[in-house]
Order: sequence, then structure tokens, then C-alpha cells
Amino acid sequence: MSKFFTSLLYTNRFRALVSRNADDEAQVDDIIQTLIEKKLRQSNLENNEGYWIKAARNLTVDIQRSNAIRERYEKNATESKLDVDSNPESQLVQAQEMETLEKALCSLSPLTRQMFALHFTQGWTYAVIAKHFGVSISTVEKRIAKARVVCVKTFRDARGVQK
Repeated sequence: MSKFFTSLLYTNRFRALVSRNADDEAQVDDIIQTLIEKKLRQSNLENNEGYWIKAARNLTVDIQRSNAIRERYEKNATESKLDVDSNPESQLVQAQEMETLEKALCSLSPLTRQMFALHFTQGWTYAVIAKHFGVSISTVEKRIAKARVVCVKTFRDARGVQK
């Protein structure tokens, strides 16, 4: 790793730039960790400060979007739970949806299922999951994407919807 890159990532100025858009210090650490992993995987990447600042901003935006989606799902789940408690028909629909989801998840490999669950239920980033399982971020991305496709297909099949 170049001196330029190493010195850039560990400067207070760079951390401050990343902190402007990040939610907390742990997120700043995750972003910097991801940038280091990216540089180690692809040594031919630029040693340009602007490039790395833009990369950090892009990672922050990705994390914020994921958090917003997760919050929206949690809010919807809470509202759905309130609706289900009072309506037997809704209870039946939710039970059927849970069975469909369980069917989809059971069709995944155990590793893919774990990665999917950690990302969507615990909010783990791809980088953290990759480190936890000792695989590349790309592997995590591909497995979670595959799991999403399987879930969508299973729900479509259950509803009889043609693509």
C-alpha cells in the first residue's frame, strides 16, 4: 500500500470529511476499513485524494440508503403487526407470507442464509459479514443478491404472478 494512501486514511482531516456524512464513529471506521480492503484487493487504484474522498462519500450514501430501507421495513413490520393482531384475515395472510419466506430461506445454502439474515435483521454491512466469514465482499454481495432473487421468485410463484 502506498505511503500516500496510508497517510490519507489516517489523517484527522480525512476522518472529519467522512464523519460529516456518517452517522457515528463506528460507521466511519467501517468506511475506512472498506476503503483499505478495496485498496488491498486492487493495488492499481488511484492515489488521488479526490478519488478516495468520493469513494468514502459513495460508501456513506450506500450505508444510509440501506439504513433507510431497513427502518422503512421495520416501521411497516410494526404497523403490520398491529393490523394483524386485530384482523383474523390479516393473520392468515401473514402466516402464509411467513411460510413462503421460510420456504425461500430454506432453499438457500446455510452460509447464504446466514449472510442474508445478518444483513437484513442485524444490519451488518457487507464488509463486516465478509470479515466474519473470511470471504470477499464480492462473495457476500453475490450471495445476498442471489438470496433476494430466490425470495422474489418464491413469492411470485406462491402468488401465481408471471414475470
